[in-house]
Amino acid sequence: MKVNTLKITVLAGTFSLALAFAGNDLVNFIGVFMASFDSYEIFRSTGDPLMTMESLSRPVAANVGILAGAGIIMATTLWMSKKARRVSDTEVNLAKQDATDERFGSTPVSRAIERLSLNINRNYEHYTPKTVKKFIARRFRNPSLQRNSNNAPFDLIRATVNLTVASLLISTATTLKLPLSTTYVTFMVAMGTSLADKAWGRESAVYRITGVLTVISGWFLTALVAFTVAAIVACVLMWGGKIGIIVMVALCALMLTQSALAFQRKSRKAQNEAERKQQVVNSDKSIIEICEEDIRDTMKKIINVYNQTLLGLFNEDRKSLKKMAAEAEALYEEAHKRKYDVLPTLKRLEDNYIDTGHYYVQVVDYLDEVSKALLHICRPSFQHIDNNHKGFNEKQVDDLMHMHEEVEAIYHRIIDMLEKNNYDDLDTILVMRDELFDTIAEVIMNQIRRTKKGESSTKSGMLYLAIVNETKTLVLQSRNLLKAQKFFVSNINKG
Repeated sequence: MKVNTLKITVLAGTFSLALAFAGNDLVNFIGVFMASFDSYEIFRSTGDPLMTMESLSRPVAANVGILAGAGIIMATTLWMSKKARRVSDTEVNLAKQDATDERFGSTPVSRAIERLSLNINRNYEHYTPKTVKKFIARRFRNPSLQRNSNNAPFDLIRATVNLTVASLLISTATTLKLPLSTTYVTFMVAMGTSLADKAWGRESAVYRITGVLTVISGWFLTALVAFTVAAIVACVLMWGGKIGIIVMVALCALMLTQSALAFQRKSRKAQNEAERKQQVVNSDKSIIEICEEDIRDTMKKIINVYNQTLLGLFNEDRKSLKKMAAEAEALYEEAHKRKYDVLPTLKRLEDNYIDTGHYYVQVVDYLDEVSKALLHICRPSFQHIDNNHKGFNEKQVDDLMHMHEEVEAIYHRIIDMLEKNNYDDLDTILVMRDELFDTIAEVIMNQIRRTKKGESSTKSGMLYLAIVNETKTLVLQSRNLLKAQKFFVSNINKG
């Protein structure tokens, strides 16, 4: 029977890293509690209120019961806590071998660092002899190692190096009584091995540099915030007395509740996204059916958000507009992500559908433009009401309602065609679109006349024109999307 020694090494490395963490973090976890408990025991044994705490300077005998209890609490928390898993996910995503959807964006600093590295590399390649470059390249050659079928982020060799190096560094520093962050050490080891493993290519380096800088700056910022908050809390407790204690306890409870609710919302959103992707993978439907259903549902959401935004704007309903702006933002992010995932989707197309793939690319691109136009309607509408600007007058509302009726009729036809997969009425959509464009030209002229007569405010006039122009883009790109979808479906049916 063949045994994969790397798996045994990873298991041993995991155990050694756990012991290294226990030797450092467990002591930090119970250190304050143990010092307080020993102080109480010393005071109880002497009963002298003027005594000093010199006894605490002597070596402390470990309380096995307290250590075991603290270890159980830590282990249970790490196993059950979603926040702990999120920290691990951040590290794994920044170190993964494949360049897929990155969690972080790019910043001027990360772009400058990558640009500097590329310039240094060009100079290195220019002045270094070929034999030396070949020798170094052999050191970085990535063997064709098979990763597990469950989409593991990297292979077992890198996992072994990560666990071994991190546990050695933490154990050595703890033995020498050096101050260190175990999470920081583990994180930087993972980043170093991923860089050496050539996981940071030009497709992903700028995003991962941003991630590393964000995590590191977050640690330093956390220390500064903790120092400041600790000073404030100490002052409140010292001068506030019992009232200060009650206020701080209530404030802590409120902050913990809000933090937990916010994290639950983020976790639920991430879980729904993961479940959606898993359903796509495990679904009995073809990738074509899934794409069609996805586009149809998105178009329904778009017209619903558009309708609710105009209604909220007419009624100056700030709460409704805020909700619609958030939904429009989510639709745009989803469409933008779909555009980023277009190549993996095309890879899943059956061989006889390859020739129709470019139509799907067009559909995704048009959908991105439609969601962008919707966002440019919803966001300014919310900001207008949120800033307490004057709403639309009666004539502006009448014009927008007239335009809205035509838009709604067009989208009703579009969604009906998408649901039935029947695009015979595509020319009818074209006629309706041209009629809408005539209406848009008319309402713009009406607004110009109102502006000349001073019948509308500047802010409301600017918002009015923005909504009208973005509505034109919305319908134009929707019709283009429908046309591309028609060719996509019809060519598939032929295939």
